[in-house]
Parts: sequence; C-alpha cells; structure tokens
Amino acid sequence: MSAEYENITRLIYRCIDEMNEQLPEESQLAKNSATVLVGGQGGLDSLGFITFIGLVEEKCEDEFSLTLALADAAASAEGDEAFETVGALATVIEKRVAAPKN
Repeated sequence: MSAEYENITRLIYRCIDEMNEQLPEESQLAKNSATVLVGGQGGLDSLGFITFIGLVEEKCEDEFSLTLALADAAASAEGDEAFETVGALATVIEKRVAAPKN
C-alpha cells in the first residue's frame, strides 16, 4: 500500500466522520477499506451517497489541488465498482492523483 493510498484513505475516513455526524447510529459507516458505500449492503441512501461523493471531491481539491469529477468514474471503465467500497474509491482516487497533469 502506497503512502498516497494511505493519505487518500485517511481523507475518505475524515469524510466518513463528517457523514456519520448526520446519520443515525444504526446507519453510520465504519472506517474500513471493506466498508460498502452503495448497493445492497451500503450504508448510504442515494442522497447520502451524492453528499458523500461531493464531500470527497471537495476534500481532494483542498488536499491535492486536484479537481475530481468522481461521477465520471461510474461512466468510465471503472464502472459502479469504483464506488462500491471505501478501498475501491481510494484506488480510483489514487489513480487520478497519480495521473499526469495536462
């Protein structure tokens, strides 16, 4: 696991902390790379998921000076799996942070 991946994971965990402040205890997300974000076992409904992704994009811009449109990942080859778990999301972000800047 790279240092960049670990930084991204910590960023996502901070976003989880912020989301959990708004969620009832039984719906709160665990800070774990295997935590399902969306789907049958996901802890977030559609509005919560959109809010969470927006928060992650905002934090990535602040932390890495990188503007992400994570919704583009769902339309790309990465597909819906890009958002399935915290670990998958961190991997997608890591690839985008490491990509050459135009």
